[in-house]
Amino acid sequence: MRLSTDGLSFHSVSNKSNPIHGHPGLRLRSANNTDIPALRKLIYGILSQHQLKPDPQNTDADLNNLEEYYADGYFVVMETENMIIGSVALSPRDHCSVELRKMYLHADWRGQGLGRLLLDKALCEARRQNIRRVILETAETLKTAITMYQRAGFRPLQVEHLSPRCDQAWVLEF
Repeated sequence: MRLSTDGLSFHSVSNKSNPIHGHPGLRLRSANNTDIPALRKLIYGILSQHQLKPDPQNTDADLNNLEEYYADGYFVVMETENMIIGSVALSPRDHCSVELRKMYLHADWRGQGLGRLLLDKALCEARRQNIRRVILETAETLKTAITMYQRAGFRPLQVEHLSPRCDQAWVLEF
């Protein structure tokens, strides 16, 4: 399964960036391995703000090689003036479901609808690929994100195993 849309997938021929309507200077583009240091800084910083620990050996191992981990997935970054301020990814689980991963937005850019824009881009890609289920794991401390997921139609999901820093799972079925 190869996920792609609007030149933003991991499989774009070019690393074309697309301006975000209504937000001059902001762009979405496919992530690549050169983004790893900036993504770690963004993601680990946000985790730290919420007293959550990075897990580079397990949960965050995808940040060691984006191009390999998401070879059949979708990973985009939001940037301004070559600074990454947000990210979202989809990782295939099976032929009809994906996991929403690495959904982060820098605190200075929240409250402007940009988190919802990132989520909507990922959900649009999932629908385009005829995915029937989007699953995510999160932590209770990320209350604003959880509210956004609920508003997008996600509902709680009981699972046997969660990532170490997560205490809940959510699912959206199309």
